[in-house]
Amino acid sequence: MRIALVSDTYTPQVNGVTTVLQRIVGVLRDAGHPAVVVALAYSPGGGPPGEDELGKRLERLRGEIELPIPAASAVKIGGERAYRLARRGVEVEMPLRRSTVHALDVIAYTGTTATLDLRVSSGTYVRAIAEALGGHCTALRRTEVGPFSVEDAVAPIDFEPGRLLAERDVLERVGAAEAEA
Repeated sequence: MRIALVSDTYTPQVNGVTTVLQRIVGVLRDAGHPAVVVALAYSPGGGPPGEDELGKRLERLRGEIELPIPAASAVKIGGERAYRLARRGVEVEMPLRRSTVHALDVIAYTGTTATLDLRVSSGTYVRAIAEALGGHCTALRRTEVGPFSVEDAVAPIDFEPGRLLAERDVLERVGAAEAEA
């Protein structure tokens, strides 16, 4: 088996790295903490927090957390996808999701936009973290999954068969990531 590591685009504002192996088998689910860079914007009327207040909010979100799943998610509520309900204007109480935030750091802050670097457990809804910080997510980029980073990836249009990773190399990387965790 050979693995393709490709740069994945989910929406114009959400992109990052994924692997065929992750999609098919899910082996990388616990092979390390996914790293994400997120741009968080504050509405002018909402009053963005000062740097000290932002720091306090970040501190409360590090470690084990429990946040509501965003209404725009694919989680099923009563047998129907939450995002479909939200698009129709149906308000439902969203379930809470427990996750771990291993790192949550500010890369840049302008007073209206914060760029954050996160290392989170699998299944973490980054948009829920943005909401808990009082803002909304304007861009999201997954930069790492386990031992694989976006620097290792290639855009699908630029993909060449020689870029495939051999199964042995993938297993070595995953094994090394597990040993470090």
